[in-house]
Amino acid sequence: MLTSSYVSFEIYLEITKKKAQYGRYIDTKLWDQFQSLALPNARFRFYNADNTLISRNGRDFDFDSLSSFVDWWSEFFKNAQTLHMFGPPEMSLQSEDEVFVSWSMEDQLCFQGTAN
Repeated sequence: MLTSSYVSFEIYLEITKKKAQYGRYIDTKLWDQFQSLALPNARFRFYNADNTLISRNGRDFDFDSLSSFVDWWSEFFKNAQTLHMFGPPEMSLQSEDEVFVSWSMEDQLCFQGTAN
């Protein structure tokens, strides 16, 4: 039985470390190391500030597996220099083995061959 929605300090630190690695591995294109961060069946969803799913040019930013996420983003960022920055996380314990986490995020993307 879950008695508190608070995440322990140890879990908080581990999740925060993984998120920092997430940004660093993407920015340095270390896709093999990136794949060690999540389970193969992890689902990645990206939302707008109004809690609607982000969609661009007919592509929903909803990836049903780690491999589909890596395949799409590694190709999209192939000719880009990226910088991902994350705000402090909001975390709440959903069950004994599940934590809901929300971050604000800003990214900078510079693609080769585009004008300044």
